[in-house]
Amino acid sequence: MGTSDKNMRNTFIIWLVFALLITIFTIQNAAAITVKLFMWQFNISLAVIIVSCIILGAVVGTLLGLKKEMNLKKENKKLLNEIKKLKEEINHMQFNKEIATDSEKFSTDKESTSTCNCKN
Repeated sequence: MGTSDKNMRNTFIIWLVFALLITIFTIQNAAAITVKLFMWQFNISLAVIIVSCIILGAVVGTLLGLKKEMNLKKENKKLLNEIKKLKEEINHMQFNKEIATDSEKFSTDKESTSTCNCKN
């Protein structure tokens, strides 16, 4: 059994336990209560209200997490582009340094051959 299979099995077991806990909670809190909101009045199960609030909190948390993740991806992309530009600048500078070094060698070689006192 691979790691992925174990993770899937463990995740399934966790969700199963979670569903069991929700079922027990719902059965124990099935009493109807009166909820007043402005001028409206509702008779609804306490469990439905609590589970609805949990789901609403999970949705809001997920949306905020997605927004943060999108901002981080945008920042990451910006930084990767900056790294790419800096690497190109480094390569350009190294290329210019090599050209300058080659030019100096060429001019040094030229000077040494022109000052040579060679007798034929």
